[in-house]
Amino acid sequence: MKLFNIYIGIICCIFAAGCSNDDKYAEIEELKILRSDVIFDANGGSNTIEIANVSGNALTAQSEDEWCTVNVSGNAVNVNVSPNNLLMGRSTRVHITDGSRSVSVPVTQTAGVFGILDNKDELLFSLKGGSDKLTIDFHTLPVTVEGTPDWLSYQIDEIDGDITIIFTAAPSSKPRMENIVVKSGAVSITIAAKQSVIPYESYIGTYKMEYQDDTFTSASSVWVIEEKEAGKNYTVTCEAMDLPFQLDYDETDGTILVHPQKMGRGSYFNFNSFEFEEDDFYLGLWGLVNMTSPTIEPGAAYKGAWTGSDEFEIAFTDGGGWDYPLEMINFVYIEDETGNYGNDYYNANGGAMYTDIVITKQ
Repeated sequence: MKLFNIYIGIICCIFAAGCSNDDKYAEIEELKILRSDVIFDANGGSNTIEIANVSGNALTAQSEDEWCTVNVSGNAVNVNVSPNNLLMGRSTRVHITDGSRSVSVPVTQTAGVFGILDNKDELLFSLKGGSDKLTIDFHTLPVTVEGTPDWLSYQIDEIDGDITIIFTAAPSSKPRMENIVVKSGAVSITIAAKQSVIPYESYIGTYKMEYQDDTFTSASSVWVIEEKEAGKNYTVTCEAMDLPFQLDYDETDGTILVHPQKMGRGSYFNFNSFEFEEDDFYLGLWGLVNMTSPTIEPGAAYKGAWTGSDEFEIAFTDGGGWDYPLEMINFVYIEDETGNYGNDYYNANGGAMYTDIVITKQ
């Protein structure tokens, strides 16, 4: 009988303990959420968490991070999120309690997105001045422009959320370039503002010509560029060349082009007769990989463009139109339309081959 009473006592203790644990669990039961809309875009904003407060006790709330603030109004917790200027999304938690029950609510915010239409990364202006524009393809945060030079102004036009930035350059006597930054939140895009579309008349003048001669020795001379057919081409005379040649203007990008061409009659030394003779001469373009065969294909070209320096400095590079790169040998006199270069040509001022040409306006 005594043993039986001991068993009954143990069972009662276990039951009592179980009841006690149930009460403890009831005390930490979570609050019931009626509504929670706390997913924010990069702009941030405000929204509400609604709680079913059956206890009638006053609610309190606390956020884990400073970018998310909260305040309580009755059974509602107002959540305020600041704009996200970071490259990544972020999250935090809001803890709500009525003193006996609690709940933890996650709050998330996406990062800002930003892009420029067609991934445009440069603005082009004529030396005369003028305008160019950027169209913002998409954005979630305000768009700003930084680092504009004194010669470049801009205006941001926004219609129904679509943004266009119009840039206007002041006139200039020589090419120039400046990098500017277009930002939206933490996303920055660098844009090269180039006032390098040189108008036809700006090329007219006298230039210092630096080059390598037919022995690949550095040398210099003088170019004089004069109007030929207005808006289309020029006549160039050069101290290092007896014969003038034509330079063509490309109005689409403001560059100048040297094409193979007939130059006129000139003298050359004929090693067969050991005397100077006269003949028609042509300007041909060569590539270093095929030096024995200059081209006179009309489509081939050597292209002169601004170097990006602070001076009115033009460097010539391969303009395409030939099977070989025209990257080293720039000009050479050849005897006839077939491209034959069977006899050496000597002009009054040196050799007939010119490489690595750079001209600087004086």
